[in-house]
Formats: sequence, structure tokens, C-alpha cells
Amino acid sequence: MAVPTGSADIFTTEYMDSEEIGYERSCSSMCGGDEQRPLLPDTADVTVGTLGRGHYPRLVARSGETNVVHFNSRSRKILTQMGFMFHVLIGMRAWKLVILFFMSYLVSYFVIGAVLWFSHDMSEFHGIHTYFEAVVFTGYTMTTVGFGNQYPTNPAASILPLCSVVLSLLMDAFWLGVIFARISSPRPLRHTVLFSKSAVMYNESEQACYLFSCRMINLRLRYPWVDLSVKMTLSLYEPKTQSFEMHDLKVEENGNIFFDLPWDIKHLCTNDSPLQQALTNPAEFDRRRGEIILELNGQDPLTGNCMKKRFSYCAHEVLRDRNFVCIVSSGGEEGYSVDLTQFHNTEAATGIYGAIATKPTTDEAGAPIETASVGGSTNQV
Repeated sequence: MAVPTGSADIFTTEYMDSEEIGYERSCSSMCGGDEQRPLLPDTADVTVGTLGRGHYPRLVARSGETNVVHFNSRSRKILTQMGFMFHVLIGMRAWKLVILFFMSYLVSYFVIGAVLWFSHDMSEFHGIHTYFEAVVFTGYTMTTVGFGNQYPTNPAASILPLCSVVLSLLMDAFWLGVIFARISSPRPLRHTVLFSKSAVMYNESEQACYLFSCRMINLRLRYPWVDLSVKMTLSLYEPKTQSFEMHDLKVEENGNIFFDLPWDIKHLCTNDSPLQQALTNPAEFDRRRGEIILELNGQDPLTGNCMKKRFSYCAHEVLRDRNFVCIVSSGGEEGYSVDLTQFHNTEAATGIYGAIATKPTTDEAGAPIETASVGGSTNQV
């Protein structure tokens, strides 16, 4: 499978449907026009042991959205949305926002034009003889465009046009804020962080406990999040009370996250770890709809906006006694390269994971071998 290349291939499209891909591209100024190819392999991994069957609904969808639907909310929908109209417009579909933008101005032209037509004697205006001409005059006035062919002839007739100009200034300020917030919104950028489709659990040689691990990488190369923090939570469903229990899972500290390289988020399953029951009683973990939720919080390095990314793993997505395939290789002084085509691949756990494969810099004849570089000027990852 070919490696997607180019500045536009920064979205984790394997976790989004076609409608969502189009929506995220419309929200981001960094999107390209080419069709994205998924990074997932065409064929699934060989069947391996998991924590359970996982045939239950999940709280966090693979796209990162909350998998929760509210019913019986239509009666309060209009009133509640009017209270935060600005935020509703920012999250609205692009085509709906464009239609609403033009409709707001056209409706104001026709309404104020009607008020002008029915409340004034047209002899007070020069160049206005029909209702359509009154609408055109209102449009000229609200957009502060004047050609000199239509104007009021006395001070009393100038009051309504002046009020319409003030209204247009408020509308311009409102829509300018919506457009700016829409363009600068970091929401689509949450899809530029790629998580492995499966998590793994293995036993390191120096540890007596299992280690839960999942892999992530920043596809927006050279733009790592600022003040990045990682939180891991175990969600368990209690059938008797029909409620959810949230348990914090301690993330193993491994220094500051270097976001441009594949990074493993780890949790040591000690005896006091809530995740330990998944090993001792997988059937109970499956019955209680166990779900391990990852949450990233940080700031966009360009705009400073807060960013959040969520991902989760259910029982059938956690592989036991498996480890991630090493995808980082070194080409000498040229830098490091990352093979994203094997990002989701796993292998049988043997020894301690984390060694970096080193590519030879010369062939058998002694000639130098060209390598794709992450740290150099050309990036082929």
C-alpha cells in the first residue's frame, strides 16, 4: 500500500465517513482538494487474543465524537439555540452557513425596503418609483454603496436609511466574528492526531505486571501541541443502576511527548489498577462494557486555541501479548523516517519494545543509500 504524501494528507480519514471528511475539510484552511486515502491496511491483522468480544455500544466513537443522542429535546431546541446562536453558527455545516449568510442580508433588504415603501411618500426620494427600487436603494444604503441615482430629498426621509446603516454595521460585525471564529477553529485539527486502531497489553521483562499501551502520532508535522497533557480513563457500565463509573488510569511518565514521532501512551496494570480486572475476569469486563478512553488536551501552536482529542478502545480492540511493530528507522545523519503504512500493525510481544531500527547507510558495494528524512528538508513520511 502506497504511503500518502503531501501537505493535505494530515487527516485520520480511516475513522471518519465521507460526509464528516467533507465537513472537516470545509472547516480547515489547511485542507487539500485531493481525495484522502486511508492509512489503515487493506486487510485486518491476524486474529489474536483480545480482552473480550466487545459487542456493546461505546461512549466515544472512533471519530472522537461523543456517541450519545438526546431524545425529547425538540421542544426546547429553538429557545436554547437562540441563547448561544453565535456558537451554533460556528459549528454549522458550511453550506448551511453560506445560505444563512446571504439570506440574512437579502431578508433585511426586502424588509427595510417594504417599511420604506409603505411608510414614506416616494416623492420624498429621488429615483424610487417602485417597491423593487426601494429594495435596491436599501441594499445600496446598507452596503454603503451610493451611485447618486437614488437619495432622500428631505431630512425626515433620511432617518430610516441612517438606521439601516447602523443595522448593517452590526450585521457585518456579527458575521465577521462568525467567519473569523470558523476559520481559526481548531476543531478539525483533532483529526490530525492518529491513534492506533488497536491497543496492546504485554509483559515487559523487568515488570511483573502487564502494561497497557496505545500508539499515537501527530500528522501535522512540525506543529506539535503546546502544553500537551494526556488523561486515561476506564469507563464501566453498571447494569443494576444503569449508570457509568469513571476510573482514572495513571499514565506512565516518560518525559515530554515528542509529538512528531510515534509515541506510546502506557499504563501499568498493578494490583490496585482498575484495569487489572480485565486480566483477571475478562467476562466481567465485557459485561460491564469496559472502555478505555484517551483524552489529549493542549493548545494550537499557531493560534493558541485550546485543542482536545478523544479516542477509546473497547474490549475487542485491546490485544493481549502483542506489541507494536517498530516503524521508526534511522538513516544516519539525515534524520529519522516513519513508515505510516505499518502504524497500526502489531506483532507477538518479545522482550522490551522501543528499539529504533537502524538502516544501513551504504550498500554492499559501498555506495550511499538514499533515505526519507523527517528531520531534513524533504519529508517523505
